Amino acid sequence: MADLVALFAEASEHHSAGRLAEAETAYRLVLASDPKHAAALQGLGIVALASGHLAPALALIERAASISPD
Repeated sequence: MADLVALFAEASEHHSAGRLAEAETAYRLVLASDPKHAAALQGLGIVALASGHLAPALALIERAASISPD
């Protein structure tokens, strides 16, 4: 679990720094371990949106919201 927390923190750090490819890779690694990690789904959705992939972005963000509505 600690590794997952560290990996998500790494994904968030890449995302904040604008390193979208690295953020995407890290978010996907988080999701490989925990497919219902709402924050990683949301982050990946935002990366997809920033990359112009609107349909996948919407699907990812909707999935995150269904898992964690708040």
